Amino acid sequence: MNTGIQDAHDLAWKFAAVVNDGAPLALLDSYEAERRPVGAHVLALSNTRLAETTQTEAAPVERDASTIQLDVGYGGSALARDDRVAVRAGDRASARSHAKCANRAF
Repeated sequence: MNTGIQDAHDLAWKFAAVVNDGAPLALLDSYEAERRPVGAHVLALSNTRLAETTQTEAAPVERDASTIQLDVGYGGSALARDDRVAVRAGDRASARSHAKCANRAF
């Protein structure tokens, strides 16, 4: 369900940008390149979990980076290409950067 909501959000903001803000129609073409790999990852994870469940007759409860899906990013997307070295478009915030921000006075 989360993937479907994320898909809808991704397509909705792009559609709104094209219709309301004059963004190029080509923006809509980036949807499949960004979201298809996410869908493929979720499907592969679901298939793996189903196989584990049918083999052991128990639902898998282990969680790791692949199940939490915090590794989803769009660094390879046409929309995220840039030449910066540190933080780049499409990057996700790391746990280390979260810790740095938490200790910083603003």
